[in-house]
Amino acid sequence: MSQPALSAQVRKLESWLGVTVFERSPGRVLLTGQGAALLARVRGVLAEAQGLVELARAAGAPLAGAFRIGAIPTIGPYFLPHALRPMREAFPDTRPVVSEARTVDLVDRLKNGELDAALLCLPQEDPALALHPLFFEPFLMMHAAGAQPGWPEDGGDGLLVLDEGHCLRDQTLAICGLQAPPGRRHAAGLELLRQMVAAGEGYALMPALAAAALGDAPSLAYGELASEVGREVALAVRRTDPRAAHLAAVVGLFRRIAPAPLRVAC
Repeated sequence: MSQPALSAQVRKLESWLGVTVFERSPGRVLLTGQGAALLARVRGVLAEAQGLVELARAAGAPLAGAFRIGAIPTIGPYFLPHALRPMREAFPDTRPVVSEARTVDLVDRLKNGELDAALLCLPQEDPALALHPLFFEPFLMMHAAGAQPGWPEDGGDGLLVLDEGHCLRDQTLAICGLQAPPGRRHAAGLELLRQMVAAGEGYALMPALAAAALGDAPSLAYGELASEVGREVALAVRRTDPRAAHLAAVVGLFRRIAPAPLRVAC
């Protein structure tokens, strides 16, 4: 639909509802208070409509067609490549469609019906989600070759973390016993974090899957931490999804293909 046609349809909707949904100004469109309230209800209606579609599909081939999987950026690129081929082989009528987002966005998209499942880290407290633990992923201490990380002796002064919104940032701070990072040295992603450590800027915690996928480098070294230092990775789905039995089969597949050095969840 073209932009003028869309604008015309929105104005017809506003006229029919008797409310102004959008506040318009040159170069910017904002939701009004009434529009925000309507949007919340509309999202619920769309989720119910998506559930109706899924229920109809469940009568035949429940996982046929596009299966939309979201993943946080510190897991998706390092786990999903192991999962896509086995998933296509196990469910030949299914076409995996993958995307990346931070946890809060994944949860919103999953609840709104934009995703069928999401790979994220525990704990999660949202009652709308059914959480299926997949595996435990250890963390490694990444530091420049020939240097030793100062943690915990330096109080975290040399610690490098990801930007706000990444769950790995929060996990790192919790493990190191910090409320906030001591400096302003942040990275947008794991590759930049890796390069900062290699350049001697400090040290960082690196998930084992990412460390294995990104490979060794002469300027980097990894140290093992205590066996319980890491995170639980889970597959989240909606509790109301009528395909529960078939989604359980996806969970089982993901647990079986978890590569070393991960411990498969019970």
